[in-house]
Amino acid sequence: MDEEAQFDELMDRWEQAHEQGLPLSPEELCHECPHLIDRVRKRLDALKWISLFEASEDEGAVAGVGPCARAVLQEDLPETLGRFKLEEKLGSGGYGQVWRAFDPQLERHVAIKVLWRDRVSSDEAMDRVLAEARKAATLRHQHIVPVHDVGQQGPYCFIVADLIDGRSLAQRISEGRLPFEVSAEIVRQIAEALHHAHLHDLIHRDVKPGNILIDEQGKVFLTDFGIAATERELLHDQGTVSGTLRYMSPEQLQGENLRLNGRSDIYSLGVVFYELLT
Repeated sequence: MDEEAQFDELMDRWEQAHEQGLPLSPEELCHECPHLIDRVRKRLDALKWISLFEASEDEGAVAGVGPCARAVLQEDLPETLGRFKLEEKLGSGGYGQVWRAFDPQLERHVAIKVLWRDRVSSDEAMDRVLAEARKAATLRHQHIVPVHDVGQQGPYCFIVADLIDGRSLAQRISEGRLPFEVSAEIVRQIAEALHHAHLHDLIHRDVKPGNILIDEQGKVFLTDFGIAATERELLHDQGTVSGTLRYMSPEQLQGENLRLNGRSDIYSLGVVFYELLT
């Protein structure tokens, strides 16, 4: 393996560990290839500088709070949020944890995303997240996971959506390459979902395999509009960067939100398609 391929593999390993709340130091990453440690250290410093994976102070972040501190912040999570009883943690990422929960009023299971408290540690940040979730709740499309409710309980901000029985596209990809026809059909369905969102002036900004779900019948759903925004909102939010590094369009990566629109989501979907094919 040449040096470029080694470096790319190290960064992929770091990003996957970071999304799981288990960040790796440059020393840990490069224990088998110490000649790359300076280059890796510079890249990680750059990622922190542009705030790709940590909330900025403008977003109400707590300075110095990382994944380990988040575990402490979340350890007192109550058994119920609103009327919903939390049953099983399904996963976690850069913005929060997703739980399987039970709604006793409607007697059904739902998915609840509980945002990290350092992501919404101010009233302004909480209001912004709840407003974005309410916008997502207005979307009605067969390939978008419906959002039913948003809420706040003490320091916890949560979003309630349909529970999709299945798995993420990221999990499916990890098992091996999909047939071309299946990959094309997945991309077609998500493209339709994005078109619907864009018609309602909502840019997803985080299209990636982890935010694409496949149910047991093979139907595909786009989920997690947690950092979605309208073009008008982005006009007043220049310089900040949100999303997932490997799927970002160039203008999104550079914080050029003045230029950001639905085409950025299409770029990200193209990256997903490339990943499916290769």
